Amino acid sequence: MASKSGGAKGGKKSGKSEPAGGMKQSNLYAFFKAAPATKSIKKEPRAEPAAAAAAAAAVKQEPVDEDIEMQDANAGPDKASSSATNNPAALFKKSKANAPRAADEDDEDVPVKRRRLRRVHDEGGEGEGGGGDDVDMGDDGNMLMDGGADPDEDMGVGWGGRSRAPSSVEMPKISGLAFDKTSPSQDSPDDAVFVRNPKLVRALEKERKEHRARDRVEEHQQRLLSCKAALTSPMFAEYVETFYSSDDGSRFPSWLNPMKIKDKRGRSPFDDDYDPSSMRVPSPLPKDEKAHATPAMAQYWDFKKDNFDKVLFFKMGRFYEIFYIDAFIAARVCGLQFMNDQSKPHCGFPEQALHRYASEMVEAGYKVSVIEQMETPKERDERNKATGGKKDKVVDRQVCEVYTQGTLVHDDMLSPDAKYLLALSFEDPSMILASEGRENDGNTDEEADPLADPLQQQQQQQGEEGGGSDDDGSHRFGFCFVDVASCKIMLGHMRDDQSRLKLSTLLAQVMPVEVVYDPATTPVDVVKLIRMLPAPPQMSPNSNFPSLMGAEAEVDRYFPMDSDRAMPQALQDGRRHPSLLCAFGGICDYLRKNLLDEKERHTQRNAQLFADIETYDPFNQRHLIMDATVLRNLEILQTQEGTEKGSLFHFLNHTSTNFGKRLFKRWLCSPLCQERLIDERLDCVDWLMHNDETTGRLAKEMSKLPDVERMLAKTCQQGLRGERGAVYFDDETQKRTGEFIKLLDAFDKIQDMVERFFSGPNAVYKRSGGGSKEDAQPQPLPRKLEALTKLQSADAPEPGSAAGMFPNLKEKNAQLKAQIDTRGDVYKPARGADEEYEEVQKRIRQIEKSLSDELKTIAREWRIPSAKFVDSKHRYEVEVPEKSVDRQSVDVTSSKKGYVRFHTPEIKRLIGELEDEEESLKNSYYPFLQRLFREFYEAYDFYCAAVRITAEIDCLISLAKASLGSGDGPMCRPEFVEWQEGEAAMLELRECRHPTVAAQIPNFIPNDTCLNTGGVDGGVLLVTGPNMGGKSTVLRQTCIAVIMAQLGTYVPASSCRLTCVDKIFTRIGAHDAILEGKSTFLVELEETCQMLQRATPRSLAVIDELGRGTSTFDGTAIALAALEYIAKTLKCRCLFSTHFHLLCEEFRGIPEIINFHMAADVNDDTGDVTFLYKFQEGACPKSHGMHVARLAGIPDNVLRAAAEKSRELEVITTEFYQLTRCRKVARQLLGLISTLAGDDPAAKDRAAAELSAMHADYHTPNSALHELIISSSAAGADTPMMAMDRGGGLQ
Repeated sequence: MASKSGGAKGGKKSGKSEPAGGMKQSNLYAFFKAAPATKSIKKEPRAEPAAAAAAAAAVKQEPVDEDIEMQDANAGPDKASSSATNNPAALFKKSKANAPRAADEDDEDVPVKRRRLRRVHDEGGEGEGGGGDDVDMGDDGNMLMDGGADPDEDMGVGWGGRSRAPSSVEMPKISGLAFDKTSPSQDSPDDAVFVRNPKLVRALEKERKEHRARDRVEEHQQRLLSCKAALTSPMFAEYVETFYSSDDGSRFPSWLNPMKIKDKRGRSPFDDDYDPSSMRVPSPLPKDEKAHATPAMAQYWDFKKDNFDKVLFFKMGRFYEIFYIDAFIAARVCGLQFMNDQSKPHCGFPEQALHRYASEMVEAGYKVSVIEQMETPKERDERNKATGGKKDKVVDRQVCEVYTQGTLVHDDMLSPDAKYLLALSFEDPSMILASEGRENDGNTDEEADPLADPLQQQQQQQGEEGGGSDDDGSHRFGFCFVDVASCKIMLGHMRDDQSRLKLSTLLAQVMPVEVVYDPATTPVDVVKLIRMLPAPPQMSPNSNFPSLMGAEAEVDRYFPMDSDRAMPQALQDGRRHPSLLCAFGGICDYLRKNLLDEKERHTQRNAQLFADIETYDPFNQRHLIMDATVLRNLEILQTQEGTEKGSLFHFLNHTSTNFGKRLFKRWLCSPLCQERLIDERLDCVDWLMHNDETTGRLAKEMSKLPDVERMLAKTCQQGLRGERGAVYFDDETQKRTGEFIKLLDAFDKIQDMVERFFSGPNAVYKRSGGGSKEDAQPQPLPRKLEALTKLQSADAPEPGSAAGMFPNLKEKNAQLKAQIDTRGDVYKPARGADEEYEEVQKRIRQIEKSLSDELKTIAREWRIPSAKFVDSKHRYEVEVPEKSVDRQSVDVTSSKKGYVRFHTPEIKRLIGELEDEEESLKNSYYPFLQRLFREFYEAYDFYCAAVRITAEIDCLISLAKASLGSGDGPMCRPEFVEWQEGEAAMLELRECRHPTVAAQIPNFIPNDTCLNTGGVDGGVLLVTGPNMGGKSTVLRQTCIAVIMAQLGTYVPASSCRLTCVDKIFTRIGAHDAILEGKSTFLVELEETCQMLQRATPRSLAVIDELGRGTSTFDGTAIALAALEYIAKTLKCRCLFSTHFHLLCEEFRGIPEIINFHMAADVNDDTGDVTFLYKFQEGACPKSHGMHVARLAGIPDNVLRAAAEKSRELEVITTEFYQLTRCRKVARQLLGLISTLAGDDPAAKDRAAAELSAMHADYHTPNSALHELIISSSAAGADTPMMAMDRGGGLQ
């Protein structure tokens, strides 16, 4: 608050050593900052003035002015000050907390009006040196140097103490100013020194204001960076940091200052509903900021105010310019150089480099809006003449493209992998209420959840009316993801629980690059989950995410009731699920905002009109279900390090085309689950393997194909363009025509390959026995491969042969090519293909003839037979000898030695007409291309079928190449055994290897794994063995062998027989989720819980060291209970590895559980362990952890102590376990005896049979009971069992 004399009291303490914004400190500020903190001292007697001055000079190491006036010469020694306070370096430094007032001090008021100046030091904080320095001003304007909070306290030389200062002191110079030697005023208290220097007062006042302003800026910056807008919008945070780190802000407009920034509705960043994608721009722009308010820049701000969250590429002539904050970002990311313009920061690049720099910006996580010129300057002038109103000084511009990570469509900006844009919509009660009527119309039964057990399904059906979030924390959500480049749209909906397993699986399979969601309805933990992915996608929150009604409008927009375009079945089925519909609406809304879905514009590429819309279910029962945990633990798509190399996908992928690779990844995520379909695929793989010469040549030719899937989608999208659109100095029409011809040629080549390799008289087959060409024997095609490669025909297929699926495209391609004249350097419509184009051509030829006639007239009338046209600086310049024409009589355009070039008025007129007609010719080419592309689109389904079949053939070839193996061992075709209800599912692998590990490690040792077959009568293997003995590798390779078998490829084993697996569950490895608040043990239990709840008798589960994250007893108990539940209740195939050896004893004799171990050779003398890596039946008594500790380098003394403790604990545990077993047997015997003493004959017979068959592992029933009695007697217990013993025991 301001004081009476106008100053401001107090100030914000700064915690930084340098002011914000890069501003430099003045010498005055540096002087104040250099003053050390003062100590808190008691009030001392006054010191002698001369002694104080001498002490000050000694400390400051400066000569003291000998002309020192004495003040209060009569002061006694009782006023002397301590040496700690006689330090002039502490000038202007003081703190109220450091100068407490004595209780016996006088409270006499000082009749002096003051105004206080506060000097703010960077040290900050309270206490020593932490406060600001106060400088009081007297009534007469002089500066009163007050060292304490109380006005009547005495002052010392340094102001931090309490000694009286001399009457006049030579003050140090500060910023060119000096303290005057003065004497105290008569009407002022005698404990102050006055400096009559107005310049110094003004300097201090100015310095104070500057520092307070810098403090406010720093504080505001920190508040902005911690607000919701900065946390949800990375671009907003980047803007704040860039602004304050760039310069002093003088080259930015005032409305871009973060202190004044607001969205277009005037809301502050600190408001909850602030929109970080927009900004408020004053209208009209301030005239005093001319550099930022030119006509072109005014147009720029019109775009920026609606695209504040994007980097703008602003087209100006042949260059894209980038301004202000965007320029700093582009310079840092792309390495662009700033222009030499002091008025505003900007950089740029030429038109040809658009995709290069846009790719770099998108790769760095930014969104880019491209502003294009929609007219030439000449067209602007013509428009101004036609309108007759206010003349525009700039050409018309529009946002023509928006680049984000999920909306890239250009080939040179894409990688071979699909770039999926994912929209998520979580249901809320309003959706449920709005959709009740639709759901009750009939057919409301949802497909059974393949991951839920029957009890859960029943509970879910009973609780359907609960809304989007059920009482158990589960959520129903819909999703829609699209590959914009290939126009593939997938829809689906799921119910997920608190573990987010289904969402995690979706994210692991799809691996989206961008996620659109509604921040109001999306749970916070979902956003955290997505952000914590190994490759986190770009997050695009949409506060205007479509509601259910808005989503219905989006569907009606593309599939209106009065249209002949049928709604895809996937969308019809999805209309019963509000969240799915909203997700589809969210995708449509986002694509429209990014100009990929605008029906009103002529520059769009409408993804929906040409999209394949399908249903996507990660847990489809027709496929082997693998959740996100399985994909991660088995390294299906990526390794644990997040790289593709080393994964199963990398091992199996031998595709030759980009679109084949994308399909193969989908195959790998969803292997087949039906024996018939798997065998059909394996038949194709067999044929391709046996005809390896054909396969190799076909793969080589396919590798030369372009990405026809994306080119097909792009061509159909471009069919919507009927006008020129943006102005490009490079001829875009020629580029598009060339791409179209390239696409048609690619389809011709595909059909030629299919006919040449698989059908017709020229089909290539393997030569039998390597004989002559005449010995080549045709190998019959498998039925599936025959159907894929046989051309479609209107006639019915012959008996015993498959109907052809491959479309005949050659005729259609020939019709389309015939309409394009490919002769010469320029593509153009063929003769008779486009009347408008030909009419413009006629007018152009007439103008060119008139120009030729004009040249002849000049040569004849001016008698210059050597006159000719040249194109130097201008078109159609007449070149004549310099001496033959008077320069003053013609319009000279250029010259060279001995010659002059000129234009006549007639030539100028004809050139203008020619340029107009040439522009008309260029514009008339767009309708021709549109018609050509639409004609191509009429056969869109046939071209899509050709792409799909080609991709499938590519995937089959990849499986065949993988089946040939890498030379590290045998590969076998899997044999499937049909499963019957009530039977135990089986699995038999002989000499099985881990494919990726065996390919990298020589002499990999294979192993057999048998479940319910091959002499192993149990479906659960309890696996023990030493640390590092290879247990986890056996578990993983078993799962991978099953995946490869059901994918349709050969398995790395000598033989493989199995019943189809419906789901795979894994609990392997150890990792935590710190950001989710989950420990390693909790993650282990969650993974185990998913298996215990959702496994079926046809499932396969592998569990590695369950319970190791907690105490030994708790871990053993959990592992024991889980294993028993798996064996006796779930009855699924399972490999359960553990270091809890008590489990082996506990389940000894249980037929469902078989003990297996990894063999090792132990040297009894040295204790060394040699790992044999063989999987053998039986239990391993020890884990040999001491050997691993020795390998890790644990000191010998620690190892010896650990070994001794291990032996002691082993003895104690064994004795305790034997006692527990005895008790268990005794209780069982007592129950049987009680039954034998009863009256039920049938129960007696059963008890007698059980008693005769009963045995313990180490005791007969009688000896077990006897040992138990002895142990009880030793404990002094008198139990019924002791009474039985006294009565003769068990006879």
